Amino acid sequence: MRVSLHRFDSTALVLGLFFTLAPATVSAQDAEVQEAAAEPEIMQCAATVTPAELHAGQAAVQITATLSEDVGAIAGFEGPEESGLALADPADIPRAELAAEEEVQPIDITAETNIVSLWLTTAETAPGEYEAQLTSEQGSCAVTLTVTEGM
Repeated sequence: MRVSLHRFDSTALVLGLFFTLAPATVSAQDAEVQEAAAEPEIMQCAATVTPAELHAGQAAVQITATLSEDVGAIAGFEGPEESGLALADPADIPRAELAAEEEVQPIDITAETNIVSLWLTTAETAPGEYEAQLTSEQGSCAVTLTVTEGM
């Protein structure tokens, strides 16, 4: 009888411990789910670029990117560090005589939300195919840029 009483005490202890810790585990999982739901969803899209090929060695070349999704106003460009692709220096962007006094920006948002015009520099870029990102506060768009030999 003593053995069965001891077995009962052990079982009760294990079950008691399980039921005591189980709510803490569930609460931790609930907190992770709530935290994930509280974070804003970052949208992803792809962009089609015109012209399809850029020439290496240019201080400023304009591209137009058509986005597959509206991710808000594009505010940045991130090219691979080793590529040399970057937003053009505003001083290198060509201007019309009448607009010579206005400061030109390398990113121009158009009235259509899924189209953006960018000025990039390929001055230090070797020919090749590069994956880059157009970024906004709501998400980013992947873009593939092909750079060919300079003219």
